[in-house]
Amino acid sequence: TIQAYFRGYQDFFSFVEMVLSANQIQSCIRRYLAKSLQKRIQQGERMILQNTASITIQSCFRGYQEFVRFVMRLFSVVQIQAVVRGYQARCFLQRPAHVE
Repeated sequence: TIQAYFRGYQDFFSFVEMVLSANQIQSCIRRYLAKSLQKRIQQGERMILQNTASITIQSCFRGYQEFVRFVMRLFSVVQIQAVVRGYQARCFLQRPAHVE
């Protein structure tokens, strides 16, 4: 009787200790999972920022390249126009004057 109560008392505290240990283990695992999720989210945000930055840099550089190509083409067009206008002016000056 006293021995049965004592063993029940011991079993109860053993059960309580086991439940507390299980709760602590679950708490540690949940903390680990939360930290790993937070780390993945931060890495994802960092990757998004890096991707956005690289896209911005690439678009600026490509825009600059297109601007340089445009300026080169414009310079070429101006040169061609100057050559053609010079040719036309020389042809106009070489024509005989109309006699009235």
